[in-house]
Amino acid sequence: MIIAIAWIVGVIAAAIAAALACADSAIMANWATAGSVAAQTAEAPRRADRERAHRAVAMARVLAYIVAGACFARPLASAFPSVRLRSVATIVLVLGVAWLTEGVGRALGYAHADVLLRRLHPGLVLSPEDRCGAKVIRANLFE
Repeated sequence: MIIAIAWIVGVIAAAIAAALACADSAIMANWATAGSVAAQTAEAPRRADRERAHRAVAMARVLAYIVAGACFARPLASAFPSVRLRSVATIVLVLGVAWLTEGVGRALGYAHADVLLRRLHPGLVLSPEDRCGAKVIRANLFE
């Protein structure tokens, strides 16, 4: 029973990490600023807010990974008594979780940055430059 609970909590923590990766990539997709140095200086307060949001989401994602890893450690130890098998299973599990959470989560975040940011922050109004910059970044990443 405890092993089943550990698996469930680990999967939930990994899903939270995927959601946070998605949110982080949405924040980063709308980060680009174009224009002169004067325009970038005027943009500095908004950039600082985005930087703080990015760091907060990144730290929360690290915490979710730690929780997921701790939850997956006990079931793997009891399922694979051999150290070699346990090591192989751990590597496979880590690569699978990283691929799903980081790869898929970030791809979804970049692809749907405008919608995600509006849902995460309903009062946020993206400037045309932000929307254009995000579209240029996404076009370059997915070509």
